[in-house]
Amino acid sequence: MDLIKQIFDSGVVGCGGAGFPTHVKLKASPEILIINGAECEPLLRTDRYLMIHEAEKLVSGVDLICRELSIPEGRIALKKELKPRVPWIIHGFRGNATLAGQLIRQGFYLSFGEYFNPGAVREAWPGRLFAETDDREIDIRTVYRNLSVSLNLRLEQFAGQVAENVRDILHLP
Repeated sequence: MDLIKQIFDSGVVGCGGAGFPTHVKLKASPEILIINGAECEPLLRTDRYLMIHEAEKLVSGVDLICRELSIPEGRIALKKELKPRVPWIIHGFRGNATLAGQLIRQGFYLSFGEYFNPGAVREAWPGRLFAETDDREIDIRTVYRNLSVSLNLRLEQFAGQVAENVRDILHLP
């Protein structure tokens, strides 16, 4: 089923005063998809809650919408004070370099698996990058090799940096 039709059928609208239908905004073929996570109402904390507890789903949703509708760039608007107090790692990141850079500037770490955007990997290198296999049949050595090739690095150099990132985030010697 067409994504815009699914959005229309489910009645998704903006939460501002006008309640503007989301499917109309997306039909306009935007050049940038902006997800507004910067709450303007002082007593509301829904966006903050979602950023903290559902970050992976939020980023995956932005990536999905951008891919399905051929939108070249996706961004998540955050307030500056929404910096993580503990390290946040976005699992299975497949978004583009722009979104990766935005998340990294907000303090996030990115973990890449079998499928990844090479530009996003470059954004996360060296200090904000992790590798994973999740529940895939792929071997972690293959993921390391693919990521190191995308960065034009020796496998040993890549693996050493990922190990250092793990030590840093877990405060290990």
